[in-house]
Amino acid sequence: MNNFYFIFILPAFVIGCTFGSIGDSLDEKKKIISGASLLISSLKSSIRLNLYSYDDRGDDDISSFRLTSGTSSDVYRLDIRSGTLLSMEQIEVQITTGNVPSGSLQEGMADNVSMHVTDSGGTDNASGVSNFIYSTANNLIIRDFYIKNGADDSGPFNLNVLNISGVSQGNFLKARMHTKSLVFMGTITYLNNSSSKDFTLQIGEADLTANSKCKKNVSAFSPLTLNVAFKYSNILKDTGNNLSQQILKSIFLIGGSPLTFSPTQNTAIYNEILKNISLADTFQEVGCTP
Repeated sequence: MNNFYFIFILPAFVIGCTFGSIGDSLDEKKKIISGASLLISSLKSSIRLNLYSYDDRGDDDISSFRLTSGTSSDVYRLDIRSGTLLSMEQIEVQITTGNVPSGSLQEGMADNVSMHVTDSGGTDNASGVSNFIYSTANNLIIRDFYIKNGADDSGPFNLNVLNISGVSQGNFLKARMHTKSLVFMGTITYLNNSSSKDFTLQIGEADLTANSKCKKNVSAFSPLTLNVAFKYSNILKDTGNNLSQQILKSIFLIGGSPLTFSPTQNTAIYNEILKNISLADTFQEVGCTP
């Protein structure tokens, strides 16, 4: 058996040293290495996108949470009820790479949701870097994002998983959630005197961006797991300098119940609520230490 291995290995070694000049041998090796490198760089990878949704995680129920408004002694409880939904136009994941030509169009899958990828950023001619955006198809609706279906050391959450295939290799830059409609329905209770108001919040199209917090590489041999979180309890917290815009306190100054907040109703408070949509900690990458 030992003789067999000796005879098999020897020709592979001799080929590089016996046939042609040393220069030819080096050129051939360079071509092989270059071809292998090109093959590896052209391989596709995948992304597991974990979309977490939660409130302040102060207890085990993410459909009910507390906020202060005005002063720390003015405490309000928000109870979310059926009819609440998150309708997304798409979730985009942006990957940057210097080895993938711009303008490609590929097909992938996110569970049973059709996916597509387009190069929206083009190529920087100086650096040769291309930006690619992988996005879900339209009309992904989540009706139970305020219902707990998991928990970790930080508290309870709702988790929706999107598996994206056919991803070009590179580095993760950002994720962006484009909402078509975000509807909150529920009851706000002022705990100091137990008074309450039913409300509906109707937010139309909005963009929530989660920038990369640390370097994450997408390679053919190391698919990316991307964790992003939507902290919806932020949406109704006070805004402005020194939290001067007291959203929940202002709601209780309006007569009547139920109340609707939308682009056409109670617009002053609605516009303050919109400011919370763009906060860095309303939609962010989590589970990543810079």
